Amino acid sequence: MNEADQQRLAAGEALLPSLTDITPDKADAQIRETYESIQTILRVPFNNFLFRALANWPDYFDGAWRALAPGVGTYAFEEVADELRAAAILDPLPTDTDWSALGALGDIQPFTDSIHYVLPKLVLLATCLDLGLVPAPRDSAILPRAVAPGTRALAMLSEQEAPADVKAIFEDIKATHAHPGVASYYRGIAHWPAFLSTVWQQVKARVESDDYRARKKEILTLAQQAVEQRLDAQPLETVTGLPRPDEVGNIAAVFRYRFTTDLLLDVGLIQGMLGGRQAAMRSRFSVHR
Repeated sequence: MNEADQQRLAAGEALLPSLTDITPDKADAQIRETYESIQTILRVPFNNFLFRALANWPDYFDGAWRALAPGVGTYAFEEVADELRAAAILDPLPTDTDWSALGALGDIQPFTDSIHYVLPKLVLLATCLDLGLVPAPRDSAILPRAVAPGTRALAMLSEQEAPADVKAIFEDIKATHAHPGVASYYRGIAHWPAFLSTVWQQVKARVESDDYRARKKEILTLAQQAVEQRLDAQPLETVTGLPRPDEVGNIAAVFRYRFTTDLLLDVGLIQGMLGGRQAAMRSRFSVHR
């Protein structure tokens, strides 16, 4: 990361906590329509933190998504996302934990599967937005335009309303990752504090390792190479006709260098704990030709 990237990242980290988390119930008709499009293109029944933050600039957000959507909703984009997911594998620490005793796996597992499916796409999207580029893979077929059957959303527990024990875990996640907020995934599984606490302690042990840092650097490099070289990227401003607000670039940097890449590694580790290495390498929701 060069000095300019570091400055944008610092500015985004300072800005993000002051923004409204625009969940669908807080959104106006324009944003709700954009959110619905995002769900059908990304094939998951929720809108991730990246989009809920960018919705604070509704006109730019709507225009940028309209430019991004055609290239994102292709088999070529799906293929690159699958490769990123497989490249993000870190072997979890050995554990004989009975996960079913700690939380409702009938709810937690499909939600984890859904987040695990969309995260590499979010890494690519945050990279596109940070670099000011639009994926436009030539001659790539279009993915089905619908939420994938079996994907699952969970209501998010807010930082303000969380009980004291969960707040303490949230603070530890933020401090360990240097995140200016709590990612949607952790807010979803926080309804089962024992599960959240146990799984986070396992993940935290890897976050602080050299292997984790090296793999994160690799994922950032692979994502940029994919956007610039494999997805026929074009300048976003040329497509939209809209100049990107500096604040949007700063927020994109936060998600590129912090949230999306960190969570791809974290949730891959959790998938490995719950279902083994093969579950972490692939997504059951991926669509192949």
